[in-house]
Amino acid sequence: MSTTVRSPDQDALSTTAGTVALALGALAVAATIFLYALSLLPSFNPSNPVRIVGLAGLPVGALGAVLGYAIARVGPGKRRGLLGLVLAIVAVVATGVLIVVFGE
Repeated sequence: MSTTVRSPDQDALSTTAGTVALALGALAVAATIFLYALSLLPSFNPSNPVRIVGLAGLPVGALGAVLGYAIARVGPGKRRGLLGLVLAIVAVVATGVLIVVFGE
């Protein structure tokens, strides 16, 4: 039986990656809420640069949360990374629901 010894640097990297994954998952959720507001509220009509910045958070957040979890999954940042991954998955599924249910 062998044991794996992790260095403090690896633990710090895992913790940081888990925190980043959580933040990016929350960014994806925020972008999805913004997308719902754009789609369902006719009175909500921001300028194009605001739309671009607001919607860019969805792919950046979703892909970043996946990558962050991949790095965090082997150390103490695993739980935060997993929460970020779940948030990103919820955001992508909610976007799919918006497209299927309210798409024309």
